[in-house]
Amino acid sequence: MSLYNNSEKKEKECSKCHQIKPYSEFKFYTNSKKRRPTCKKCDIKAEAYRLQMKSWINKIQAIRFVTKDLNRCQICNEVGIDNLPMLDFHHLDPELSTIKAREKGFWRSVRYKNWSIIKNEIIKQKVIVICRNCHMKLQSKFFYEYMDIILKIHDPTVITPTLIPNHALRQGIQRIVRKKLMILDICRGYCTSCGFGITFNNIDNLPALEIHHLDPLKKTKPISYYFITVSDMDKLRNIIINENCICLCRNCHIMVQSTFFQENKSKIFSKYCEKYGSFDYY
Repeated sequence: MSLYNNSEKKEKECSKCHQIKPYSEFKFYTNSKKRRPTCKKCDIKAEAYRLQMKSWINKIQAIRFVTKDLNRCQICNEVGIDNLPMLDFHHLDPELSTIKAREKGFWRSVRYKNWSIIKNEIIKQKVIVICRNCHMKLQSKFFYEYMDIILKIHDPTVITPTLIPNHALRQGIQRIVRKKLMILDICRGYCTSCGFGITFNNIDNLPALEIHHLDPLKKTKPISYYFITVSDMDKLRNIIINENCICLCRNCHIMVQSTFFQENKSKIFSKYCEKYGSFDYY
């Protein structure tokens, strides 16, 4: 069945979305006066899809290369490549990171490049593969420096200038104590998806726990903002409850957010295997 094309009205049917649009909505082929069969909007979607697929396929290859085919978090060894969004890249030596890597993170700075370029950057910047939970724990130097204080305090109002004179330090500790209390109170201390969490006596995993809005429409501001600005614990509790929030670890949180990967997981791995050869990723 041929597509609609009316030269008098200067409009045609897009071969992808099948909407009839003016000629101006169709790009020309490079160095040609012939218009493409798909509209500009569909071209943009197709390019976004191509880049997403390239990024995920590159990430599989990068993880296999860095881990020498162990394909797991190199710290906890619990997260595998089948949960691809959970795995991240970490600089062993921050001084080896590039300006772009410091601004965007290592993977975002290279993910759309050709594999040979990515491989060279991996070697030059000396990155390792770790899950997002382990990554956050490595980055939370302030928390672990003051973890003993945070563990013992169960009421943020006791954190007064007399107890901690330094204003910035006092605010930082108050913020983390509020987060700890809310996660223990409302979420019982655990990621509702996998059970990763904390207890009253062990808060080592606290940096990797996050508050997630089940309904984005109810989100007013990031909950982390309220941990800083709201001192009244009852008010803070009501905000979290009213905005329909749950606790997720960073690993589970990224899986919820990675809709493209979830919808195209089998296709991503099959296309990777077509390009680089099959491997056991489950």
